[in-house]
Order: sequence, then structure tokens, then C-alpha cells
Amino acid sequence: MIRKLVKIRLEAEAEEAAEAPPLPLSLPTTHYPLPPPPAVLLPPPQLPPPPPKPPGTNSSTSNGTTS
Repeated sequence: MIRKLVKIRLEAEAEEAAEAPPLPLSLPTTHYPLPPPPAVLLPPPQLPPPPPKPPGTNSSTSNGTTS
């Protein structure tokens, strides 16, 4: 009899645990997305500027760097 009660209790706890994870997991997911974006947004702006210089030979002459 006692074992049966323990089994029922374990099953009830397992069900509660299965329902609980979704909430705690949703919180961390919101924390993770926030830090990554800034790091990803910073690199892109730095990459675009360099490329325009090589192809833009006219812009380099207008700047007066070649003179």
C-alpha cells in the first residue's frame, strides 16, 4: 500500500515537473536573445564600410588620399 502511494506521488511530481520547465525555459530564452543581437549588430556595420573603399576608386581620388 505504501509503495503504491509513493508511486502515485512520484507520478504527480513528474507531471508537475513536466509542466514547470516551459516557464523557466522561456525566461532564459528571453535573456539569451538580448545579448546576442547587440554582438551581431555591431560586427555588420564595421564590415560594410571596408568593402566600399576598394571598389570606389573615384571616391578615393575625390578624398585626395591618392594625391
